[in-house]
Amino acid sequence: MRVVKLRAVTIVVLACLLGGGGVAAATKTSVGAPFAGSWGAHETSLVITRAGTGRENYADLRRCPTCSFATAPRGTITFKLTSGTRRTARGHVTASSDSRTAVKGERVRLKLLAGSPGTLLQLTIGASQQVFCNRTSANQCGA
Repeated sequence: MRVVKLRAVTIVVLACLLGGGGVAAATKTSVGAPFAGSWGAHETSLVITRAGTGRENYADLRRCPTCSFATAPRGTITFKLTSGTRRTARGHVTASSDSRTAVKGERVRLKLLAGSPGTLLQLTIGASQQVFCNRTSANQCGA
């Protein structure tokens, strides 16, 4: 019985190697990989990991309406991506510092857009939408 299992594993490994992609070809790309990195927009930062976890940090003017962006307390929204392609992803909010801004379980959508130059990231949480820049698209988002 062990020989049969070993042969099955050997066949799978050989198929991957002969297919030209090596063993890595058999692994699935993480849903967060196309979006991974640091993004920014108007006193807001967004970090997304290759594993698909995102954390937005923003100036929470609801908690201090008379504050400036620089002096306002910070709010956070954390989300997890669960499905996606090379240009879009979907997930849900896992935590929020203010339920008026985002609610746990609320739908999250990401979409990569062409910048001029570089790449922009459109983040939609519920009905709220924001565009973020990275180092390839600096100064296009107020970041």
